[in-house]
Amino acid sequence: MKVRNWLYGTASNVVASYLKDAKRRKEIAAALLRDKENGLARDYDKGDRLDWPVLYEAMAELKPEVRNIVALRYFQGLQTSAIAELLGMKHVTVRVHISRAIKTLRKKLEKPLGPKRKT
Repeated sequence: MKVRNWLYGTASNVVASYLKDAKRRKEIAAALLRDKENGLARDYDKGDRLDWPVLYEAMAELKPEVRNIVALRYFQGLQTSAIAELLGMKHVTVRVHISRAIKTLRKKLEKPLGPKRKT
């Protein structure tokens, strides 16, 4: 009988966690879409303008878990420790995911600066 109760409790926790994460992903996606539709692209310098459609495409290629972490960090402004607590991860794991995601996004978003010179 104890095993059945334990199994039921575990299954309930897994389902509740999944539904909570699904709701959070939906809210983040909706916020990103709102920002995109409202044209909240920032103008830094004329030569350094963020191309939002390209960013959204690059973000879409990330794994959903990593995409959520990046969105929480850079679009929602949460600290890595808060993200770790929210997602039930270690702080270091969140930092590694962010670091790798930034590296991946940077490669996808770099603008070509002309032909490479031979050295």
